[in-house]
Amino acid sequence: MNALSNNPSKILGLSWKTTIALTLSVWLGATLLLDVVVMPTMYLTGMMIEPSFASVGYTLFGIFNRVELVGAALVLSGLMGWHYSAHLNLLRSKTTAIFAILIFLIPLTCLYGLTPFMSSLSLNLDLFNSEAVPQAMFLLQGLYWALESLKLAGIITLLGVCHRIEA
Repeated sequence: MNALSNNPSKILGLSWKTTIALTLSVWLGATLLLDVVVMPTMYLTGMMIEPSFASVGYTLFGIFNRVELVGAALVLSGLMGWHYSAHLNLLRSKTTAIFAILIFLIPLTCLYGLTPFMSSLSLNLDLFNSEAVPQAMFLLQGLYWALESLKLAGIITLLGVCHRIEA
């Protein structure tokens, strides 16, 4: 028997609220670990100017973006399930709906737009050019941090929604 057919307010024995809060909490922790520990360490140790960094960065961020996309889909579908099973007005709140969609679109944009473009800029195909980081990379890194800030704001806002609502 399917867990959804027995009780539409639960998925795999967990309530929608618990599923969403758990997913958002793990996602927040993983994002902070990547942004506050891994990326500064790679930058400070000089890994970003190594010739192999383009492939390592593409693999690392590609995998992370895919995992984020699964988490975002779980949160978005969980919010819809919670909204309909508990008869809440979660999705009528523009803030909740906007942030739920936003945290889905940001990893999608990073996965199929930003990560491949940044990785291609990191490839050094000219042996005689000693430029360590292309100038266009700084603009893309600024865009990355702006999207990352929006994503963190969305995750924290949705965690606040989970905390506030009793259902």
